[in-house]
Parts: sequence; C-alpha cells; structure tokens
Amino acid sequence: MARPKSQKPLPGTVSTSNNNNGDISSINNTPNSNSQAESNVHDANEINDVYEDEVVDGDETTDGAATSRSNSVISANRDSIWKYTEWVTLCKVNANKNKIKPPVMKDGWRCNFCNKEFISPNASKAICHLAGVPGMDICKCPGSIPAEHKKVILERNAMRVNKKKSNKLTRNDLTENTIRTQTSILTGFHAQASQGRTISSSNSANTNATLFRDKACHISVAELVYSKGINFSIPGSPQFCAMLEAARYVSKNYVPPTRNDLAGPLLDLCYNKRIEDYKVNLHQEAERFGISFYGDGATVRKMPLINVMASGIHERSAVLDIVDCSKHMGNGGVKDCNYIADLFEPHMKVIDPSQSLIDTVFFDGAGNVQKAGKILCQRFPAVTCLPGAEHVTSLFFRTLPKNASPYPK
Repeated sequence: MARPKSQKPLPGTVSTSNNNNGDISSINNTPNSNSQAESNVHDANEINDVYEDEVVDGDETTDGAATSRSNSVISANRDSIWKYTEWVTLCKVNANKNKIKPPVMKDGWRCNFCNKEFISPNASKAICHLAGVPGMDICKCPGSIPAEHKKVILERNAMRVNKKKSNKLTRNDLTENTIRTQTSILTGFHAQASQGRTISSSNSANTNATLFRDKACHISVAELVYSKGINFSIPGSPQFCAMLEAARYVSKNYVPPTRNDLAGPLLDLCYNKRIEDYKVNLHQEAERFGISFYGDGATVRKMPLINVMASGIHERSAVLDIVDCSKHMGNGGVKDCNYIADLFEPHMKVIDPSQSLIDTVFFDGAGNVQKAGKILCQRFPAVTCLPGAEHVTSLFFRTLPKNASPYPK
C-alpha cells in the first residue's frame, strides 16, 4: 500500500484550512482522505509492518480493487524476484503438515537451490531465504548457490533494506503531523471565539486562552481513542487523569516511552510500586481490623497456577503473587498441602514479620488447601483457617440445577 503524501485532515475532524473568516469549516467525511487518517491510525511500527508485508521489493498494491495483490496473482514485473525462475518457482504447496490426511493445496513457492516449499508467496521472505538473512521468520537456504547468483541476491537484499528505510515513518514524523493538526484546530477555535468580540481585560483573555487549550486537548484525546480503538471509559479513569497531571510538568524535549520500555523496565517499576502500595494499604489500621490471606488454584490453558492474595480494611484485594506450578509438577511434584503452605509463608512473613497482624486465612473446601491452612495455623499461632463461604456457596448453586430432579407436573 503506497504511503499517502497529501495533507488532508482526518475524516470526521475539524478542518481549518482555506478559512478566511476564522470560522471552523465543515466536517470532512470524505472516505478517501488518507493522509492524516493514515498517520494517526498507524504508529511507526504498524506502518513499518504494513510495508514489510505488502510492499515487497517492487510488488506494490494500491487501495483499488483492480490492482490489489492476492496470493494467487503475483506480479512478475521487472523489479520482482519471481521473474528469476532459476532461483524460485511459484507453485501449489500442500499446507497440510500431516501427510496422511488429504492434501490442502495453497499458493506458495519453491526454492530451486534447496527444493524447500513455502506457503504464501512473499518477495521479502524469499530474498531473505536466499540471502541467508535472519529475523524474517524464514530459514536460510542450505543449498549451494553459485557466486554470480549470490552477488545479485545480496544486491537485491540491500535494495530491499534501503527501500524499507526510505518508506518508514518515524515517530518524529507522526508527532509533527499531530502537532500541526492540533495547532490548526486551536487556531480555528481562537479565530471563531475572537471573531466579532472585543477582549476588554487580561482576565477575559486568559479565560479564552484556557478554553482554547482545553478544547484542543479534548480533540487530541478523542483522536487517540478513536484511532487506537481505546475503551471510551479510559479517559475518565484516575490513571489517565494522573497521566495528564504528570504531563504538565515534563520538559519540552520529553520523549514518550517505547514499546521496549513498556515491556521491560517500566513494567518492573510499576509492579514493584504496586506491591509497595499494597503493603502500605494493608498495614493501615491493621492493628485494629487485622489482615486476611486467601488464595486458590486454577488451570489456565493447561498452565497450573496458584494465586496468593491478601485483604485489609483499606485494601480489599491485593494480588501478591501468581505462582506458575508447571516446573514443580513437571518434576513429578503435586499441589499438596505442604507445597501450598510453602508458597504462602514467605508472603505472610513479609507482610507480618511480628506475626501479630494476620488473623485469618481463607481457602475453599478442597482437602489440600484446607490442610495447607492448618499448617499455616501451626506456623502462625494467631491465624485461624476458615472456608471461603461465598466460593463454596457459588459452587453449590452451580451444581444444584444439574443434580436436582424436575418439578412434578
């Protein structure tokens, strides 16, 4: 899909271009206004993925149905790798890995150097396979490629990399486009509000300026929600409001965190902060009301788990840990009473090192967790193990309709 170059506003947003009298122009509902919509809907990595999948070394697709590329129709123009029939051959490939079952033939290609077959023709992956480039989810060609062919293949791979870099939209490009849109919107609001009015004092000027900035911020939040498919309740959440409050004090050169930051150090930082908040909330008035521990086991997608949770007067549900028991059970272990008690004991010692605040432990009616509760009562003399009445009751009423006899007619 070719990258748009025009500077048209988003569909459904305010357009302020060509507006001589300062009024806000009509809403642009043109379905093909693809410049600002494209830059706001896709971030840099998403657009990069689109180019990687659809613009493959000279095989471009457009938005028109007549020129769209499918797996069954592959372009073989002068820039396409598929014209090198001595390298690769387009063919039908059996997509069924189980050779016993009937074959499921799909469009694919075959490497003429190693005779391996691949589903879904992709020029970029074909070049990477021949050039031996890792990172494209395709194996290297183990065949013997003549030197003259290898040289041409490496040149074509270099062309693919350079084209990918030239077509890549960076974060700065998206930021500049967004700022330009928001600035034009803010200018339009200012022109509309000031048309035919006389600002008599500095107080009214400050009030109008604040109103303009608030409206521009509203539009920025709306664009983020609409373009990324965010839940409509998130802008009103306390976390979102806290983010806006923190954004007021950042420097002009502030750069938002990357996806690697969010998946790595920031995730660890937020987790540790949440655990510390749990501890503070659990200890509030714990001398008077006490602290309760509870937990249960679950198997999610064949993964055996045990959660360790705590509750206090100011923290009703603190998730302290979710233990993956796969390794323990893979070594021949079971989720018995001693194993469960050993999982709870370290957390109880951290929350209550003096063994004077935790007074109850709740489990369901299963024998292993009830025995684990008795073990914890021995290790913590002030603790009493009680069954989770709500959980047991819900299980009872869930099975009651299945076992009850029908009413007599």
